[in-house]
Amino acid sequence: MRTALSVLAFTIAASPVTAETIPGTSLTPSVWLDASDITGFNSGDLLPTWIDSSGNGRDAVQTNASRQPTYQASAVGGLPTVRFNINAGDPNEFMAFSGALANTPASALTLFIVASDTGQRTPN
Repeated sequence: MRTALSVLAFTIAASPVTAETIPGTSLTPSVWLDASDITGFNSGDLLPTWIDSSGNGRDAVQTNASRQPTYQASAVGGLPTVRFNINAGDPNEFMAFSGALANTPASALTLFIVASDTGQRTPN
C-alpha cells in the first residue's frame, strides 16, 4: 500500500539562539520549517530545499531528486504540506540539515510535527 507522510510544520528547538519567535508563544526555534511559507511551487512539485523560517538559515536540503519530498498546496486540514512518500521511486525520502544542528545530540532536541499517515507499508 502507498504510505505518505504529510508534514505541515516541523520545528526543532536546540540550544538558545537568536531567532524569530513562534506567534503566540515565547519559543525561539533553531529551525522552523513551515509549509505555509513555501512559495513558487505547485502541488506535486519536488522540493529540493525547505527554507528555514527561524531566521537562522538552517534549511533542509535534498540534492538527489529521487529522494526529494513533494509540495502539496492543500492537504492536511486544507493547508500546504510537504509530503514524504516512501513508496514513490525511492524508499529513503528525506531532507538533511547542515552546520551546528547536524551535530546536536538527539537528547538536546525537541520536535513538533503535524503529520498524517495515509496508509500502511509492508515491511521488506
